[in-house]
Amino acid sequence: MIWEGVEGFTGKGPAKKEGNEIPGNGWWMALFGFIVGIATGIAGLGGGYALVPGLIYLFSAPVYITMGTSLAVMVPLALVGGLIKVAQGFVALVAGGILGGGTIIGAQVGASIIKRFKPHTLKFIFGIYLLYVALKFVLGYFGIRIW
Repeated sequence: MIWEGVEGFTGKGPAKKEGNEIPGNGWWMALFGFIVGIATGIAGLGGGYALVPGLIYLFSAPVYITMGTSLAVMVPLALVGGLIKVAQGFVALVAGGILGGGTIIGAQVGASIIKRFKPHTLKFIFGIYLLYVALKFVLGYFGIRIW
């Protein structure tokens, strides 16, 4: 994703027209969603880390549609997963409410500005973010802390 973003900035990458739907077989998408759901349940992370690149590269989905679809998928994912964790006693309700309020406001701001970015810019930003998180986890395992 980072490389495609850089290619987009330099004009070397292919100019790909963005569509408004995700091509592909519904059964493969359901299987992919099932796998992402398992990984999300195990890791306790939102599924966007896997959904966005998966939809772009496995299903040739347009970037804008991918990001919107990923956000829409988070609603039932968070509801079901969150309720299970509440029932298990693994939720700090006050912190969850505060974080939830900030997330709702932030999602509104993000949704309003996303069209100002070109697809290659979004890929670049997402790729840098994933690289940072991966480095943070890997280096943290070795006792190296990064900001």
